[in-house]
Amino acid sequence: MQDTISPTLATATDVPFGLNALSLRPRKSPQAVQVLAIADATGSSGPFARGISQILSALSEQLPQRIAKVDFGLLASRDQDIGERDEALLSGGDGAALQHAVATIRFDGGGDSDETHFWSIRDAMGYAWDDGPMRRRAIVLLGSSHSKPVPGMTLEQLALELMRRRIAIFVVAPASTNLRRLAELTDGLFFELSNAPASHEVDRLVQRLTASMTQTLTGGGAMTTVAGVPSGAAPVAL
Repeated sequence: MQDTISPTLATATDVPFGLNALSLRPRKSPQAVQVLAIADATGSSGPFARGISQILSALSEQLPQRIAKVDFGLLASRDQDIGERDEALLSGGDGAALQHAVATIRFDGGGDSDETHFWSIRDAMGYAWDDGPMRRRAIVLLGSSHSKPVPGMTLEQLALELMRRRIAIFVVAPASTNLRRLAELTDGLFFELSNAPASHEVDRLVQRLTASMTQTLTGGGAMTTVAGVPSGAAPVAL
């Protein structure tokens, strides 16, 4: 994929006739992007929960600085197999709305160490995705542990459905979890975060995540395919 992060100031020979070179600034990408964050809201990891809140709050500020229009959604992922229901905390909000929604997440519950994050991804197919022109769609999954399989659906089938719908996948999780496999199958991006991240670890991850999301969601490079299905989530080198 071509590097499409906001351009730097133009050189003198690049300045169009009549345009004051001193007034040039890096431009935001014209794309409209929908970002649905799916956050592990179980009570399994207090330090990881704090990392989730820090990451999403920073993303709410930084991503709109690079992309012209960003609509955020937020889903609190819970342990569905013991009767808990995911909570839709935000749909189609701006950065300020995401920050407010993040502050309302309750990190509690959960019946065992493994969660149902893949179930939450499956259910996110029904989110209010916009199919208009110049629209890009993305899911950011933040999970602290393994996910149980989706009943009646393999992980490969889930990945192919995401790619068919052209939903880019970004996963933030400890390296040992099976969530990494979802990123691999969808040509998405995986960002390692420990279960007890330090503040500098979170800050560095936010910088990489924001830059990678900008490049992936605003890029015009060639699409990749898996089993003949085009994907809008080609990985970028970091």
